[in-house]
Amino acid sequence: MNPDPLATPEVLREREARDRSGLFYLDGLGLVRRAIRSRRMPVATVVCPELLRHSSTRDFAEHRRSGGFPVCQVAEREFRHLSRRAAPDGIGAILRQDAGSLPRPATAGEIWIGFDMIRSPGNLGTCLRTAAAAGARGAVFLGEGCDPYDPGALRAAMGATFRLRLARAEERVFAAWRRRTRALVVGASSRARRDYRAVRPGRGPIVVMMGDERKGLTRRQRRLCDLLVRIPMARGSDSLNVGVAAGLMLYAVRAD
Repeated sequence: MNPDPLATPEVLREREARDRSGLFYLDGLGLVRRAIRSRRMPVATVVCPELLRHSSTRDFAEHRRSGGFPVCQVAEREFRHLSRRAAPDGIGAILRQDAGSLPRPATAGEIWIGFDMIRSPGNLGTCLRTAAAAGARGAVFLGEGCDPYDPGALRAAMGATFRLRLARAEERVFAAWRRRTRALVVGASSRARRDYRAVRPGRGPIVVMMGDERKGLTRRQRRLCDLLVRIPMARGSDSLNVGVAAGLMLYAVRAD
């Protein structure tokens, strides 16, 4: 296979290339298999023969070749640079991004997680992994501040990216969806009075809105929230890791 030079694995490590091509690079047999199980078919499988030291990776590479799937072969030095893991397994893949629009209709009680800006890709991936574990239907991104296809986010999400419906929406589009579906949008604030465990599902979906690691919810996010709640903390503590906060909020809003 001769891939588009503007969408090679190396180039796709950069956000600009991912946005322009609509593709992303996924590293490691485990994640590639999880993507395929979720019906995310690779545009191309990336293989480094020198690193296929286990029967599982060798069998997978042979299956892709013999099945007529596009395979891109790279040298060990290039693959190690792509992977940036201590012990890469020689398997990667190029896939299409699938972030779309918010669903119509939405089911009462279903859970979504919302983002505007998360600075750390690892934190974003952790939030997505937690959302999937809590049974969330999907994640909505307001604007372009977050990239769920960043290599660090994909690695931290541990395959959860493929189990969630991902949606991008401008503020006005999200606000209209919220009104139409009767969604309850909940955000955490240290100034709120209501305890986060007191949230009760309404007649529509629930969106747990997560803020920036340093500053919390933006003004535009707070405007979109129907309810602000607080997570109690011991004296002397004033913040939680955003992934931890997401976990507490997501499990608190579960109907069961």
